[in-house]
Amino acid sequence: MLFINLCALIDGELQNEPSITSFSNIVFDAKKISIGDLFIGQKSDIKVALENGAYGIVSTTFKVSDNEVAWIKVNNIEVAKLKLLRYLVLKSSKNQIYLNNIELELFKKLNENRDILYISDDIETAIRKLLKSDEFECIIFENINIFKNLDLEELDLNILNPIKVIRHTLFLTSFIYKDTQYKDIKIPKIFIKEFEKVLNIFDLLNIKYSISKLTFTSHFKPIFLNNFFKIQPFGTTTKVIIIESDKNLLEKEINYLKTTASWAKIALLLPKELENKTRLNIDVELIIFTSYDDLKKKNIFYYNFAIMVDENDGFKNYLLKEDLEIKSTLF
Repeated sequence: MLFINLCALIDGELQNEPSITSFSNIVFDAKKISIGDLFIGQKSDIKVALENGAYGIVSTTFKVSDNEVAWIKVNNIEVAKLKLLRYLVLKSSKNQIYLNNIELELFKKLNENRDILYISDDIETAIRKLLKSDEFECIIFENINIFKNLDLEELDLNILNPIKVIRHTLFLTSFIYKDTQYKDIKIPKIFIKEFEKVLNIFDLLNIKYSISKLTFTSHFKPIFLNNFFKIQPFGTTTKVIIIESDKNLLEKEINYLKTTASWAKIALLLPKELENKTRLNIDVELIIFTSYDDLKKKNIFYYNFAIMVDENDGFKNYLLKEDLEIKSTLF
């Protein structure tokens, strides 16, 4: 890319007339600069970038020390990154969508198309991926603030194919979608609208997906246990811990439980570190635990359903590891 074109994209001002007119790559870590790269970063890292062969420097403050190198001044580095990201997004795909946590997990589980780019909080990583790739069928944003700051025009989505729910339990839903009946799919009815939106996105963009292969997300995910805290097949015990990775969904899910299973005793299992960070406007039994081992000392099986705030499948991994350790001692 030419330096003059980059300046136009990020509202930068070229401070000299370098003998070099273009660069090969954009790098944000001065230690990873190779000859021919452009460095975007702080003044304190410029020396290292130059020593490693940077052809261009983008920063807010600097002293021009090498006239062969392009020196580009910007008012704000983060804003410059956003402007660059916007250009690359529009260049790489005509379809951009923001999905919330539930929609995103459903999309990833159903998607059978590899030409999708997911952009989270890390703008630099997104820029690197876009620079190395050609075109994407769709770019999915996981951060609503980044999506809004880029001022992108979201995919115009109308729900042309609604889901008709036939029957549902707490965790499974049977429904009709596009004249096809699906039985006992692992999607709780509480998330059916998010599911419907994702399916319509797939159909609108002609992206391959498989409904029958859907597995539970990290939201309202049931784990069936026996009295010894060993995982059992779905629906084979009455002892259920419901995993939720996003504490902001707790109130909605507890209300869903109280409405759908009004007969049930319900408890909320909360890690000690979240005790003072979680506020609910709903009456529910609260059990605070300091570790997964600590849960075994609690009377959690007194309750029909216990919702646990747990990220990254920590509790399930703990159970699997413990079961493996027990088996290894037997042989």
